[in-house]
Amino acid sequence: MNKKISLGLTLSIALIACAVTFVLTDTFSLRAYNKQIADVSAREEMYSGLQELDSVIRSNYAGTIDNDKLLESIERGYVSGIGDPNAAFFTANEYSVERQRQNGLVITSGIAAVADESGYIRADEVFDNSAAKSAGIIVGDIITEVDDVSVLQSGVETAIAKLAGEEGTRVVVTIQRDGVPQKKTLIRQQVELKAVRGSVVNKVGYIQINAFSNVSSGQFADVLSRMELRKVTGLVIDLRGTGGSNVAPLREMAARLLPEAKAAVFVKADGAEETLIETNGSEQTQLPIAVLVSGGTERLGELFAAMLKDSAGATIVGTATKGSDVLPVFHVFRDGNAVRYSGGRVKSTGATKFGGGSGIIPDFTVQADISAGIETTDVSGTADIQLRKALEVIATQAK
Repeated sequence: MNKKISLGLTLSIALIACAVTFVLTDTFSLRAYNKQIADVSAREEMYSGLQELDSVIRSNYAGTIDNDKLLESIERGYVSGIGDPNAAFFTANEYSVERQRQNGLVITSGIAAVADESGYIRADEVFDNSAAKSAGIIVGDIITEVDDVSVLQSGVETAIAKLAGEEGTRVVVTIQRDGVPQKKTLIRQQVELKAVRGSVVNKVGYIQINAFSNVSSGQFADVLSRMELRKVTGLVIDLRGTGGSNVAPLREMAARLLPEAKAAVFVKADGAEETLIETNGSEQTQLPIAVLVSGGTERLGELFAAMLKDSAGATIVGTATKGSDVLPVFHVFRDGNAVRYSGGRVKSTGATKFGGGSGIIPDFTVQADISAGIETTDVSGTADIQLRKALEVIATQAK
């Protein structure tokens, strides 16, 4: 009798569970269906409004419509209208330039120019192995003319744009240095940008990462190998002002610094997580690490700092990071045009969190001496007080 009652109760519970599961499933399915219907209705209304606008214009506009230009404008407007600060639309040509930047290769005369208070443009950086470098142009030179047209006449943006162009073509610039004009003829060429720089300071390897591009990992490996041969006692990884969204080079750099670990994940828009960076520890350096960060450290720069702290025990020095964990992704269309949008978020699998404007708080907060005009390229270890602190940290940890 007791057995029959127990069996009956079991069957009843099972039936109730099935019913509850059916109701819940049916409820969630209905909600999903209703949401899909609402989305479809909203899209139909949007398309209908656009179609009506197109009909009115084509029927009454006195001018001529360039359909290709119109389509490009619609696509740009759509991307602009979704409210994503990371979103952008690229034509095929624009995306080709963007790919060059991601690859760390650019077609250039060798000058990265910025507006100068004089109204002219100023050489803010001169790329290594470039025509500008060979011609003797240096940082700080004032460029007054580009192709014999005054910058004051053409405007700053036009003048800067003319410094780039097709590989093998020439551009003539007139520079002013110490009040003396000099005319230089430069041949535009493909240049590999210096994404990683290294030096040894007080027996500590200092590695400055400027960008995560496809050349970064190779440059990083070369710098680190040279430092290990010089038997440095520790590493300072400088991520001040470093951002980016190219994961591939970061993955390879992490392999040289982290132990075996599932170090980072990518959180998709629907909340699902997938492994982003996993290391096997076979290449890991055993050197102590300090990481320099600042308010300009964002995205992959923040992720790298978080992974180094969580998985390699690195010490963070500097000021709080930006708190931006959104990873932009690209989609390329059949015609070569492309769109960039926020595809998800990145995070370290450890305790160090960042995102939503809340950055990484350093283990040692050290404000940069802005009044002294200190730049991160100053690796003397004396003027750069943030670097000096990082060197002190390594000195206490070095064997």
